Amino acid sequence: MKLSLVINSCARGSKAAETLSSGRQPHVQRAYALRNFILPAALADPTFDEVIVVGEWEPGNGYIYIEVPSVHFSCVDALAQRQAGFERSTGGWVVFQHDDHSMNNYVWDVTHSLLQWIHLTEADVLVPARYTRLRDVN
Repeated sequence: MKLSLVINSCARGSKAAETLSSGRQPHVQRAYALRNFILPAALADPTFDEVIVVGEWEPGNGYIYIEVPSVHFSCVDALAQRQAGFERSTGGWVVFQHDDHSMNNYVWDVTHSLLQWIHLTEADVLVPARYTRLRDVN
């Protein structure tokens, strides 16, 4: 059973440097974490057979990049990006992740149990625990 990871991002988009209306950090701040922590961890994780980054990012080694520029600058764009990633994926299971999330390592430490569970279940959706650390960095 193949497992695909789809990460959607707007970290290099045309409005990524703008401060959010909530006053929180602009999305461009996510680029550092995605480039230096999230992508390297995903690419090193033997759980995933393929890693796909979709949205407004950059081509790179070890992952598939699909450019899907933002149009609405809302969650509608994230849905379009996820759909494009899903359509390109080859895994029997697809894990979706935002560019400011990092998988909860405890969950992935029991990967073998997770993969065994996937083989035995007929579930449609798996929602992994995750960390969202960048939202509170101000």
